[in-house]
Parts: sequence; structure tokens; C-alpha cells
Amino acid sequence: MKEVQTTYLLEGNINPIELSISIVYFVACIAIGLWANRRTAKNAESFYVGDRSFGIFVSLFAAFAAYSSAGTFVGLVGSTYKLGLAYNLCSGLSVLFGWMFSAILVAPFLRAMNIKTTPEFFKVRYEDKLINIMAALVVLIAFTVYIASQFKAAGLAAQYLFKIDYIPAISIITPIIILYVALGGMWAVTITDVIQGIGMAALMFALPIGILISNGMGIFEMFSEVGKSDPNFTQMLMSPSSYIGMMVTWGCAQFCLPHVVMRITAAKNMKVAQILLPVNGLLYLFSHILYIMVVAAAVALLFPINSTPLADSDFAFFIMVQETFDSAVVRGICVSVIVAAMMSSVDSFLLAASAALANDLLPTLKPNIKETTIVKVGVWAVVIIGVLCYVWALWPPQLLLLMYTEGISFMLAGFVPAMLGGLWWKRANVLGARLAIIFGCGSYGIIVLLKNIFAVIELPTASAICISLPIGLIAMIIGSYIGKPPTPQQRDYMDRLHEKRFGELVRN
Repeated sequence: MKEVQTTYLLEGNINPIELSISIVYFVACIAIGLWANRRTAKNAESFYVGDRSFGIFVSLFAAFAAYSSAGTFVGLVGSTYKLGLAYNLCSGLSVLFGWMFSAILVAPFLRAMNIKTTPEFFKVRYEDKLINIMAALVVLIAFTVYIASQFKAAGLAAQYLFKIDYIPAISIITPIIILYVALGGMWAVTITDVIQGIGMAALMFALPIGILISNGMGIFEMFSEVGKSDPNFTQMLMSPSSYIGMMVTWGCAQFCLPHVVMRITAAKNMKVAQILLPVNGLLYLFSHILYIMVVAAAVALLFPINSTPLADSDFAFFIMVQETFDSAVVRGICVSVIVAAMMSSVDSFLLAASAALANDLLPTLKPNIKETTIVKVGVWAVVIIGVLCYVWALWPPQLLLLMYTEGISFMLAGFVPAMLGGLWWKRANVLGARLAIIFGCGSYGIIVLLKNIFAVIELPTASAICISLPIGLIAMIIGSYIGKPPTPQQRDYMDRLHEKRFGELVRN
């Protein structure tokens, strides 16, 4: 079996039209960052949640852009091409149900608590310095992995645009992202994300429709043809525990992903926070069914996995753009949207990682810190974290999606038991939350080290969460039973929160 190299995409002359469209977009992002800087410098509330002023339209497209990253539009196409349709459907359905459950079980409470970040939930709910520090560090570790994976997508897009090697390509685009996030905070992120979200939604329709028209066939006819030329594409190629692991990860992720939480808490009110989640879930599932399945199937028709697979499947999107559209303008817009998709996620991830350090960890260690100092540290945190992730992204893995799934699973293993328990179980206490994070996140980290670094154990792809999440849950239960019960003040606060949540929903 001979692999098809993707280097031909990087050969030839730079297309001035494609490049010009992308440069205009980059300049616009920096201009938005400069404008937003006037609104974000005053306090952490402005920098991290945009003064909680965003309505349903803005929140909806900004959340879609932040969640449907380059990992979706590039990484999921490549992963579906390589791992099959079953993998894609598991991922899409789990996200939909995760957003819907979060809208009921988590989002209204987070908005009512007037917090800004996921670690701040632990601070308000458990009032424990050690938990605050652990939560902030977990977010920093998880999102470093997440951001580094997105930088790979940025490098691929810049390679395609500039016809240069990967390292110079990623070195061009990384400073642009860091600059506008550091300047404009949540205001810059939200404005650019809305633009990016609209473009991504348009691409979600344009590319698959263009592919179907150019191939002269319908969706089901295309899947039938793929089944004949590449039977692997329609088979379950992974272990059942891998599919379960992916569904658990992306189903639970909506409860506590820091950039999702920040989007919820930046909403104008509880109703907006609750509506945007299921609507985004439906939009995201639709992107799986129409966009990812069609594009991945078209790649499988051209390069069957069982005979002539692509050497780097993360280039699948760029191949289909080049194969489908003759117009340089259309190709330029498509590539610009992918750059936007990457930027819309990385900006949210950078802001969330910055918040974990400046808004969550620093005030825990230095309680009397000024708001203006938090913003200044947050700006520098964006720069430092961005540079560290850029260095890591210089040596990226083959599949984008599997890289950032590891980072998110590490966080979920401890956060999900501690958050859901803290919201819905009156007995949940400080010791339970501590043990959930230590044993849930810790066990996942140990498994990854033993599997990927030391190679002393073998586990199916993405299945480690099926071990670590139950460990975190058991630790939460044991700790809550043997530790001191929550204080009367903590119980009264949660009772009032539940009353507020249901009362406001009834009024709305």
C-alpha cells in the first residue's frame, strides 16, 4: 500500500487572490483588537466576559465559532477519513446531547453565579484555596495541549497560502492571534468570533454542495460509491471502548470546558445562556452530518484508505478545496474561513488559559490584587502561553483531533464529578472535590504517560477516560462521605441558587 504525499499542495506559485483575502482578514482582526482595547483595560469583568452584555445572536455565532474549531473543519475531516463514519457520528451525537444536558444541568447555575471561568466555580462553590490552585493548573495544562493542536491547523493553512514549510508558516500566523487577543480580550474575541462563525456556517454548506455538484451525485449515492471503493470507510475500525471514550469525552466536555463556560457567563442573562447551548448542539450535529461526512467521503473516493491513503490526512480539507473549486476567489475564501476557524478557537482558548492564570490562580495566591493588575497579567499570560504553545506545535502529532481530545479528557476526569456533584448533590464537600480532581485528573495523566511516553501499557484510542472518569466519581463520593459536610452557608447559597434558577426560568 503506497501513501499519497500531500506536498504537491505546497508547490507552485503563491495565489495572490487567496493570499490577499486572508491578509485583509488578518488586518481586520488586529484592528478589532486595537478598538476593543479601550473597553477591556479597565477591569477583569470587561477583559474576560465582555461586561456580560452579549445577546442571543452574538452569543450563538460566537459560541459556534469557538467550539467548531479548525479541529472540526480540518481535524475531524481528516479523522473521519482515516477512522471512518462511525467515529464521526459518535462524536457529533455526543456533542449534541452534551450541549442539551448542559443547558439543563449546568448552564443556568453558572450564569446565575456571576462567575467568569470554570476554576472560579470551584472558588465560589467550595471556598478552598487548594481546589482553586489545582483547578487553575489543570486548565492551564489541558488548554496548552488544546492550543498547540490548533496551531498545527494554523500552520497547515499558512503553508497552503504562502507555499512555505511548516515552521515558517506557523511562525507567521501565531503572532497575529496572540496580538489581537492580548489587545482586546473578550470583546475582540467575540466580535471576531461572530464574523468567523458566520463564515464557518456558510462554508459548512458551500463545500459539500460544491463537492456533490462537481461529482454529479447525491449524498447517499456518494456513500454507496465510497462503500464499494473503500469498504473500511463505512466500517467500525476502532475498538468499542474507543467509541465509548469519544462519546463520554465530547458528551461531558460541554459541562466544564473553560471557553464554553466563559461564553455562558458572558451572556446577557440566564435565558440567553440556556438557549444558545442546544441550538449550538443542533448546528454542530448538522455540520457533522452534512459537511464532515460529505467532505471525508469525497476524499475517500479519491484516496481509498485500503489502497492509496493520504500520508497526512489533516490535509484532506485543502485537497478537496483545490479539487472542487476552480475560482481562486472561492478557494481563498474557503482557506480564510479555516484560518478563521482556527483563530476563533485559539483566541477563546488563549483567553481561558489566561483567565486560569491571572483571574483564578493569581488572586488565590494574592487576595488583595487590583483589577487593573489582573488585566495586565492576563495580557502577558496570553503572550507567554501563546509562545509556549507555538514551541510545542513545532513538533505536532499526525491527527489533530486525538491530540486535543487527550487534553480535554485529562480535565474532564476530575472536573465533571466535582462540578456536577457541587451543583446537584448537597453532600458534596471540599474533600470530595479535592479527591475528584487529584484522582480523576491524576489517573488520566498517569495512564497517558504509561501509554504514550513509556509504552508499558496498551489501551484503545481515547478509552482512558472510561477508566479515569469513574475513578474521579468514586473519589468524589468517598471524599464527600468521609470529609466534613458543607457549611450551612454553602448549603444556603446553593439552595438560593436553585430557587433563583427555577424562578428566573418561570418568569422568562
